[in-house]
Amino acid sequence: KIMYNNQMTISECYYNIQFRYNYLKEKVLEPIKNGKYSNTEVEIYDKSKDAYYMEQINLSPDVCIVEGVFLQRPELKYYFDLIIYIDIDRTLQLERAKIRGNNGKDEKEIMYKYKEKYNPAEDMYMHKCKPKDNADFIIDAEKFELIKSKESNSK
Repeated sequence: KIMYNNQMTISECYYNIQFRYNYLKEKVLEPIKNGKYSNTEVEIYDKSKDAYYMEQINLSPDVCIVEGVFLQRPELKYYFDLIIYIDIDRTLQLERAKIRGNNGKDEKEIMYKYKEKYNPAEDMYMHKCKPKDNADFIIDAEKFELIKSKESNSK
């Protein structure tokens, strides 16, 4: 499989190699940061085939929202002018995953993935990158309310 190897645990693979951050930087973030907006072809991962395919995207000069896990990694922080962290309790996170069905997985499989893969990887990220400390804004995912902003911290 593309996203895993035998030298790391499943959670280490998820944190370290599942997402191609250098590719994101080179093909999307750097052109936007350098004012080179255009239609461009990028590789998109197809989980069902464990393969990449090419897709045309439009890089916009106005606003670019990048959403995903582990984005406050040191190698990416330079590219973001504003960082919003969505804070979610693990119990609520798991409840929402069960409701979504998480790509057709049954509840037992979902719980296993969170226990063995997602939660340990998130713990690594929280320890290494301290995303709550570095975010400009933190939003509580359960209450949908702002719990931290730059303005409130600077007073």
